[in-house]
Amino acid sequence: MLRALKRRRRGHAIAGNDYLDAMEGIVAAWCAYDERDLPGALAVLQALAQNQPSATLVQAHPHVRFEWHNLAALIQRSNALAAAPHDAATAGALAEQAATHFDQALAAAFESNVSDAAQHVAANIGMALWLFGEAGIGWSGALRDGEAERAIQWIGLSEWLGRGAGNRHPSAWNAIYLMRIARGACHTAPRPTLAEFQATAPIGVAALRQLAGPFADAFTGPPGRTAGTRSPPGAWRNHSAASASIRCCSRAACGSNWPGIPRMPGSWSRRQRRCGCCGKG
Repeated sequence: MLRALKRRRRGHAIAGNDYLDAMEGIVAAWCAYDERDLPGALAVLQALAQNQPSATLVQAHPHVRFEWHNLAALIQRSNALAAAPHDAATAGALAEQAATHFDQALAAAFESNVSDAAQHVAANIGMALWLFGEAGIGWSGALRDGEAERAIQWIGLSEWLGRGAGNRHPSAWNAIYLMRIARGACHTAPRPTLAEFQATAPIGVAALRQLAGPFADAFTGPPGRTAGTRSPPGAWRNHSAASASIRCCSRAACGSNWPGIPRMPGSWSRRQRRCGCCGKG
């Protein structure tokens, strides 16, 4: 498909081919990432950053910079998680690299004028923080306790940004991330019996909102909703759909200096395209 697109573009005089070439390279890197070819995906990104004219765009074009750093962060996050069980030092160094890339991605997202860019990277940051904490990865931004709270606040920020962009319905990806975190608090055996599963207590929806701190309002329904009015389809609720989704997810279990959120190193998606439920990839 990428080759066909390139041939089609080369047959027409399209202004701004350097930008299109760079974005084509990033799509190729995403394809490699989706196929779990992390070295291949990273090699494509490195080639874009080292060769002109794409190198200038990676440094200076906000949209290209956002896409480049967001994917680089997800790649290094995956590498850090893979290294964690057997090489703590390498895992920590890779987590630092992921954090630095997320830092750059978030800054570029706000510059890019792409409405959902900051929303995606904020959620990716939240999930990365939680996954690093669950894997016990030691890095400069790690918290001994409270990593779930910090992750939920970043996801709350993502939802809040989506509301600010005019989205009337919650993000499905954010719901998946929250469900994973909610069930992750149970720490059951890999394949628990039904009785063991039913005995666990995931983080409830009300507790998730409390942990979201200054962004709790992002989980209370769409903008403009007043007390006593019915939530439209898709709005966050205290019961039914949200609670059932948490149970369903677990059964299937396969910077910005924002108030209340510890700052990532520096100024701290596209979303990850791996399984948001199990965190693999």
